[in-house]
Amino acid sequence: MKLWEKIFIGIGIVLSIFIIITIRKFVIYTNLNYLNKEQQNIGNIYCKFTTEGQIIETYTKGNIKKSVLKNNSKIITQITKPDYWIVYEDDGVNKTRTKQFPKKTETYIVSESENKIPNYADFTILFEKIWSSICSSIRTETVDGQDYYVISGHNVNFVYLENTKNVKVYINKNTGLAYKKIETIKENGNIRDKISTFEYKFNVVTDEDVAKLDEQEYKIKN
Repeated sequence: MKLWEKIFIGIGIVLSIFIIITIRKFVIYTNLNYLNKEQQNIGNIYCKFTTEGQIIETYTKGNIKKSVLKNNSKIITQITKPDYWIVYEDDGVNKTRTKQFPKKTETYIVSESENKIPNYADFTILFEKIWSSICSSIRTETVDGQDYYVISGHNVNFVYLENTKNVKVYINKNTGLAYKKIETIKENGNIRDKISTFEYKFNVVTDEDVAKLDEQEYKIKN
């Protein structure tokens, strides 16, 4: 066999392995997205997102969502309905609320991304899915008896800030739900991990959970 033939065969083998691995990740993303949306379609969901110095709890019942963001300085509560939302702020001294805004405007305080179950396998266009299949890494890991896909690298759904070196997300194989996110960041010359966790409960949200707050306690914010 001539040298060029060996080179050609070698390139073909490498390319075939690359394509097979990429297709595998593409299929995994497709399956995780399907599973995640099945969970979201339940329509009655409690989700708790915990990260450094901040907790976001989201209550979803039908087409009403209530998100409560708690950090060291204030509590922000956002109630979202199909045609408007209301935002309440409590900094321990003053309590204020916004007027009702049309939902199409861009004045969210608790952002839309924090107001739903995270789905790291959902892509806006096919190219994003293909690119993430090529550039991200997906491996399997078992934690406390549960099987997870561990996705890291460059997934277009990951947010890379200036000091972020890597993002790694654990997604349950059977539900498509994110369990944990680890961001490797560089601060003051040191590398450390910022760990965020997710907790879910289904069919537990009541009308009281998504009800408005006592508006007499909150002054209208201009």
